[in-house]
Parts: sequence; C-alpha cells; structure tokens
Amino acid sequence: MSLTADDDYIDGIPTGGREIFTFMLGNISESHEDRTFNARYLVGSSTGVDVNSEGNGPGPFDYSIPHGDPAKEIRVSVEQFDPIIFTFENMIFQAYENCSNGNPNGVNIVKEVKFSAKFDCLYGDIRPARPNDNFVINSTNNNLLPIQIVDYTLASVSEISLENAKEGGSFISAFTLTPGQLHNDAQFGTNVNWDITDVSDGQYELRLKLKCGSNTVYSSKVSGFIDISVRLLFRKPEPVDEILNFGDQISATFTEHLGCNNLSGGNYTMFIQGDNNPLESSYGCCDNKIIIVPDQSIFNLIEKRVEVKLYNITDEARNINSDTIPWEFAVGESVTSGTTFATVSSDNNTNNTIKFIRL
Repeated sequence: MSLTADDDYIDGIPTGGREIFTFMLGNISESHEDRTFNARYLVGSSTGVDVNSEGNGPGPFDYSIPHGDPAKEIRVSVEQFDPIIFTFENMIFQAYENCSNGNPNGVNIVKEVKFSAKFDCLYGDIRPARPNDNFVINSTNNNLLPIQIVDYTLASVSEISLENAKEGGSFISAFTLTPGQLHNDAQFGTNVNWDITDVSDGQYELRLKLKCGSNTVYSSKVSGFIDISVRLLFRKPEPVDEILNFGDQISATFTEHLGCNNLSGGNYTMFIQGDNNPLESSYGCCDNKIIIVPDQSIFNLIEKRVEVKLYNITDEARNINSDTIPWEFAVGESVTSGTTFATVSSDNNTNNTIKFIRL
C-alpha cells in the first residue's frame, strides 16, 4: 500500500473558503493480490477545522484497488469550522488494510500523511525571518537565539508569542510581546534574543503565535537543533589504574559524541615526565572517544611516567570544553612485546578510523 499527497501544505486560502487536498492511494502488493483499503481523516489531529473526504465526511471509506491499477485519487476538502483559527497544522490522512471491520487498531499496515492548511487572516499575518530552518545553536552564541518577527499589522496586534516544541513534545510559550514592545515597521520587524540557558539540548520546532483580539494566527514553523551543554568526561581516562599494560588504551571517553572532524594534533600533547620534548604520537576519534597512539617503540619507557593533556575538545555542535584534561600513567613491563595498541588511518583527511594491531 502507498499513500502520498500532491501537496501537503497550502497557504493563502481565503477566509471562509475551501481548499482541496489530493491524496493518491495505491496497491503495491508484492503478492500481486487485489486489495481493499480504508482511508480517513483522523479526527482530532487538528482542532477548529472541517475535513471531508469526497464530500462525505471524515471517513473511513473503503477503496477496492486491483493489483496493477493506477493509484486511486481521493479528494479531501478543508474548511474553517472555528472562524477565529486560521492555521491548521499536522492534520493526518490515514489509510490501512480493510480488516477488523475497518478498525485500524487491529492491523499492522497503516500509512499516514500529515498535511497543513493556512487561511488568510483579515487581521494580518506573521512570519519568523530568523532563525532559518535547520538552525544550530551552541554555547558560542552566549545561550541566546536571535528571533526576528516580521509581516504583522501593528494596529491589529494584541500580543505575539514565540512557541517551541521539543521533538516528540507539545508547543509551549517561550516569551510574549505586547504591541508596545514591537517595532512599528513590520517589514523591518522586531528583533528579540531568546534566552535558552534553561532549555535542554535537542531538536526543536519554533513558531510564532499572533493574537488579534479573540483571533489566533500561527506562523509557519522552523526547526533546528539546540546544543549548549559542554561535554564532560564520562569516566576517568584510560589506563584507569595509571599503568599501561597489555591490552590497555590511552584514551578519554566523553558523555556525548565529539566533533571528530574539528580535532587536530593541536588538541593534545603527550610528554614523558621530566622531558620537555613531546612524545611523537597519532590520535583517533570515534563517536565519544579519543585514543592516543605512540608512534615510536615504547620499550625504553618501562617504569617511566607519561603525561597526556587534551585541549579545547569540541562536540558535534562545536561546543568547546575549554578545560585542560590531564592524566598520567606509568609504562608497565608487559608492554615490551605483543601489546595491542590502536593505529589511526585517515579517509580523505576527514574521518579518523581506529584499527588494532600488535606491536
């Protein structure tokens, strides 16, 4: 079964008007069987809207489609039921196997398409000019996310709010502005810095909510990633017992994935204590771990102590841990032969991969 929409977002619909969305329901049975499907608008997926499938209500209605036939066109109309709501997002049109007497709760194959409609508001419109879609905010932004609000009609505005929803969650208000806090030139817009200090890391959707008396208008949504937490060590660096023995690694593990492509040899040093000359080495980075590998034989380092330091380690969102991360260890006698260490190879100078060999 396949279910698609010709257009899943339509705006500029006249107030009090009607818009038609076209869905295509297909039979792609691998067993080449004729199939009957149910299709419906999922009532409750949006509020204040009147949705009819082929003019007969929300459904479900059954559609018999022989294998090999073209997909069935289903026309669905959308109208305002509540005249003070103008934006209807993430409405759900659903199709499923015709079994269990048309009850979708008993079937395994369900297809859904989300679609949205925006009607023109007599009281004005609203749009976020910033941030752009797919934004990324990290700690280098001083925990501030710039918001630019445009296209409102100041004389009609009661209030404007920014709403945010973490992935999988509902929209909540971040802040609200009164007309006195808005710039009188809506084309230039109003600029506000949203303080995200107390916002948890994750994927977010943002939208603006315009109140004009009892009328409500929502802007289109933008999505992006907020990641302002500095990565910390997950545990004590290895070797944990401060003695490098057979099978040990020289490594540090962090709480989340690192920005491996942003690391270089300048992010660490390795010295023999009492010797100011660095110990030649290579590094590897994979997910949340950094591994340091001596380039030279360590046979002559038995019982000597080695000190490693990491500097300015970044995560995937380019947050920088500005703390120096030091640790030290002694070289044990068991590393003189047959010891397993990591070697580092590079793929087009972009990704370090880790292999293990015996020295």
